Amino acid sequence: MNEEEILREIYELKEKYKRLEEERIKVVTEKAKISKEIEEVKIKLNNEYQKKNELKSKILEKINIKRDLIQQLKNNREELDKLMREREEALNQIRGATIREVNEEDIKKKIEEWEWYQQTNPLPKEKEKEVIERIAELNKILKNIRRISNAKKRFAEIKGEIERKIKEKNQLKEKINEINKEINEINKSKKEIEAKIEVLKEEKRKLSEKINEVINEEKKIKEKLLELQIEFNKLKFLKRREEEIKVMMEIAKRAREKLNRGEKLSFEEFKALMEVEEHK
Repeated sequence: MNEEEILREIYELKEKYKRLEEERIKVVTEKAKISKEIEEVKIKLNNEYQKKNELKSKILEKINIKRDLIQQLKNNREELDKLMREREEALNQIRGATIREVNEEDIKKKIEEWEWYQQTNPLPKEKEKEVIERIAELNKILKNIRRISNAKKRFAEIKGEIERKIKEKNQLKEKINEINKEINEINKSKKEIEAKIEVLKEEKRKLSEKINEVINEEKKIKEKLLELQIEFNKLKFLKRREEEIKVMMEIAKRAREKLNRGEKLSFEEFKALMEVEEHK
């Protein structure tokens, strides 16, 4: 290989090295960019996982509220059933009464009149017995009137309580429906977040694959650069050796001319002449 060929090859190697170095820098830049994107995806993933956990907590909270409401509704139904039975009992008492449209005050007044009559008039035994029986009968009627009155009063109270319980039952049902809607909405948001997490995970996986490819490419470029460096150093050595041989040939030529003229040689000239003679 002559000097011109060596110089040309060194030039080509330098150009190739330059291109590879530019490519390496590009790959390193791409690697840094992808690494940053992966970190951003990781942050997004962590945020989404946090949101998902918060939604899980909300769902549990809503489920607990719903459980309490269902228990309240169950208690309400039991109380309502009990009131219905009490109402039926009160209604039966009213229906079974034999006294109709009798004024309590009138009966009390009649009792007082008969008692006064008994106390203020001397009565034969038969008449007194008749009066006592009449007073007892009126007391029985009064007791029945009061019992019916209490039954009617209790019936009205039960009716009001039943209406309140039915209203409470409807309110509880509405609250449970609202809670169910809220849980469905939260579950919908949770599913959207889970889908987003899967997208981010896939994005992270692709970025990881890409960065692995870039790392492998960077490794190959470094290996090529190392090979080029070795080859470049070899060519530099050859070029330097060619230059040294050229100089040595010139010194040897000069030494021969001096010998032909019978002149004394220097050590450098003698050494160059010997080396050239050895390589002939």
